[in-house]
Amino acid sequence: MWRRNAEGNRETDPKLATWILLTVFITLSTWMYCHSPRVSLKGNVALFSSLVNIISILTSVILVKWKDGKLFVKFDLSQKLCLLGGGIAVGFWFVTHDPFLSYVLLQIIALCAYGATVVKLWGAKESSEPVTTWALVLTACFFAAYPAVIDHDKFAYVFLARAIPSTAFMVFLITRIKARMVGKTVWQYFSDGTSSRLDVLVEKFVWLP
Repeated sequence: MWRRNAEGNRETDPKLATWILLTVFITLSTWMYCHSPRVSLKGNVALFSSLVNIISILTSVILVKWKDGKLFVKFDLSQKLCLLGGGIAVGFWFVTHDPFLSYVLLQIIALCAYGATVVKLWGAKESSEPVTTWALVLTACFFAAYPAVIDHDKFAYVFLARAIPSTAFMVFLITRIKARMVGKTVWQYFSDGTSSRLDVLVEKFVWLP
């Protein structure tokens, strides 16, 4: 519901291609992990919870964009290359029959998939991504670290080594943009010295979608 409201207010505009790409990589990662010699729902809870979360987020984004008449997908060159890389990782798995090396390769490609979004957010004046979503994903990864250590799950180690730094950096970039927007609004309000800026100021401070 909060995502629907955020989309309706145009405060955020999640990119469908980004979430499709993430869904593909999380699904492939889960598939490879399930073919490993030692599968543990508890040990790699981060991966399984990420799969549930990413599918629910993608479904939400699709429904909202369909309702708004904006349901279309456009992959940029880097995203297309990452999809190709995911296919190569799967081919490598079929040839080598080594799910762990294929899993590591897939996580490296997934990390590269963040590149386009990071570049976009680094120079953006407004954020198209809701910080709450990424913050919740990051929190889930931190909680999942404990069972991974207890079970000594090397697949979970690799997943968390990729997921925690990349997600934390996304939260940092989005928060940076939001803070800059609030700072700019505060400066404009006190510079103008007019009460007409008060409603805008209050609206900008409520920046969590």
